[in-house]
Order: sequence, then structure tokens, then C-alpha cells
Amino acid sequence: MYQVHLIGEKEKDLFNSFISTAPKPHFLQTYEWGELKRGTGWVPLRFLVTRQGTPIAAISLLKRTIPYFKKSILYAPR
Repeated sequence: MYQVHLIGEKEKDLFNSFISTAPKPHFLQTYEWGELKRGTGWVPLRFLVTRQGTPIAAISLLKRTIPYFKKSILYAPR
């Protein structure tokens, strides 16, 4: 069974470890990059997909609300 997990501070090492083992790892997908972007108005959202408890995919998304339109955009760096 596949499960999608929203990653928080407690799981940041697991998230970064998985990202670092990806075929083309990139620092823009790290937990720390999301925290840096938080200071510029973005909200980082990090997801880890597991199959039978084993991580198989991960993504870091950045969310920002567009004030005038009251809508949000999501951006996946790298």
C-alpha cells in the first residue's frame, strides 16, 4: 500500500537522507532550503511517499498566496 506523509521537523533527517540518495539530488529540495524560503513569504510543504513503510519518492513544494486573487500557487524547485 502506498502512503503519502506530510513531513515535519521531526522527520527532516529522514527526508534529507532520502533526497540525498535520489538519482539527481539537489539542494533546492532539502528541508533547510524550504526553511530559508519560509523567511521570504513561502510556506514549505514536504511530502514523502512510502510503500510498505519504505520511502520511494519525495518532493518539497513551496506555497505562496497571491493577495489580490486570494489564491495560492505551488512551486517545486528543481
